[in-house]
Amino acid sequence: MSSPDSTVELTAEQFARLDANRRQVGALTSRLYQAKTRAKVAEQIVEDARALVATIPHGSPHDERLCLKCRMDKLLTPTKL
Repeated sequence: MSSPDSTVELTAEQFARLDANRRQVGALTSRLYQAKTRAKVAEQIVEDARALVATIPHGSPHDERLCLKCRMDKLLTPTKL
């Protein structure tokens, strides 16, 4: 078992591969963070839209197929995958 302060010798090729892998992991982490941030923003937009739709009255006479409120609510309601 190695101690935490032990050194490892790498060839130039091994170091280059390790460095490239490190950069790839960093780039993937950055893209994942950006995607997570965009997903949170999109989720907030949908929540805001649902709150706005909740303030719209149903059409009169009420026909669920034609009612703007019902159609928008259906579009904004999450479905199970």
